[in-house]
Amino acid sequence: MAAETVASVTQPITEKIVDVLFNATVRQFGYLCKYKHYIEALRTEAKKLTDRRNDLQAEIGAATRNREAIKDEVQRWQDKVDEIIPTAEKFLEDEVKVNKKCLGGLCVDLKSRYKLSREAEEKILAIFALIAAGNFGKDVSRPAPPPAIIFLSEGFYNFKSRESTMKDIMEAMKDEKVSIIGICGRGGVGKTTLVKEIQKQAKEKKMFDEVAMAVVPQTPSITKIQHEIAGWLGIKELPDNDELLRASLLCKRIEKQRVLVILDDLWVQIELDRVGIPYGKDGCKISLTSRSRAACNQMQAHIVDVRTLTEQESWRSAEGKRRVCLERCSLTT
Repeated sequence: MAAETVASVTQPITEKIVDVLFNATVRQFGYLCKYKHYIEALRTEAKKLTDRRNDLQAEIGAATRNREAIKDEVQRWQDKVDEIIPTAEKFLEDEVKVNKKCLGGLCVDLKSRYKLSREAEEKILAIFALIAAGNFGKDVSRPAPPPAIIFLSEGFYNFKSRESTMKDIMEAMKDEKVSIIGICGRGGVGKTTLVKEIQKQAKEKKMFDEVAMAVVPQTPSITKIQHEIAGWLGIKELPDNDELLRASLLCKRIEKQRVLVILDDLWVQIELDRVGIPYGKDGCKISLTSRSRAACNQMQAHIVDVRTLTEQESWRSAEGKRRVCLERCSLTT
């Protein structure tokens, strides 16, 4: 009787443990059986995410040309995509190398396949989430602020310490021997604000027929840079899967007119030929902003240093920003 009682109590527990262990074993074994499925699925979903990013970039380019402010959630989504796409591409490259290691791919490394399969699944789920979150439609920006509050670069330029910097840059712009100008300085000194003033003056003085601008992420994405520049130049579509063709189309478009290309926040050297920027050609001038003097040197740029404001100028800058904030508040109430 006691034995029957013990059996009746322990049997459900034993069955539950067996079920859990069996399901766990099946799941782990599934990583081996579905290895190719996970790898191909990752390749497919990474391509979908890249396409979505490129489509969104075209919308952002149109909004930027209309001087609209890109929404923070859109920028955060882009940053996450720019982070995950290179890791997925490297993962797929490494997977090919692992397969070729053992007798030209004839034998199977079960341990590596299991690990790669699990990692592929994790990346697929992360990409799924980004694709779902990236459905912004046409709602990627906010309307441009009223004209009364957008002239931030004007206050920047009026500082005495900036006048000489601006003069050096504009002289380099006119110098036919200078193809690339590197605006170099520590973070927060106002390089981007300065380059916007350059863009404004270059248009007013009709130094160039067109100005194109791209923000360069810390891990440069050639595709992203190409699409941003295309947006400024009014190129509605670029081929998705052919970097060389995109570069060729951009190069031909830039060579047709006098174009100033601004590459903002450069961290490392990038290959201008891969992007499609014909530097050294008549009519094409390139302006970089960077914290890294080494990066500017690697780009063979004529460097103009942007130094920190004096204490008095810093106070004036803070006061100017405070007034802008007050104007913004008064216009929105």
